[in-house]
Amino acid sequence: MAIREEGTGKDTLVGIFDRVISKEFPIDQNMTIYFRLANVIGHYEFRIDYVQVRTDKILFQARFERDFPEIFCEYSFRLRPPMVPIPEPGQYEFRLWANGHYVGRRRFIAEKMPKKGGLL
Repeated sequence: MAIREEGTGKDTLVGIFDRVISKEFPIDQNMTIYFRLANVIGHYEFRIDYVQVRTDKILFQARFERDFPEIFCEYSFRLRPPMVPIPEPGQYEFRLWANGHYVGRRRFIAEKMPKKGGLL
């Protein structure tokens, strides 16, 4: 989650993770995207692809536009649909594109919770 402070406009990030553990799959997870970029003055069209790494299948895309008046920008938003689908254990990633150019990615791992005694 990203909480924006009214006076300064600064974001505080809460609950940052790189791993999701569940007893069963598929599951849905609430997620907020946050990114900070440099040298981005002007108008930008963004696309975020949510991808299952094993299959390289795009599970959904988010598209939005934004004008940035300063060299550095911070942006956060809750993903829509409000729940992000995680169909099975494995690796997933968010790929960020700006004006059609690949910017970067953030990966996370989904794991099945071990049964008592440490065995699956």
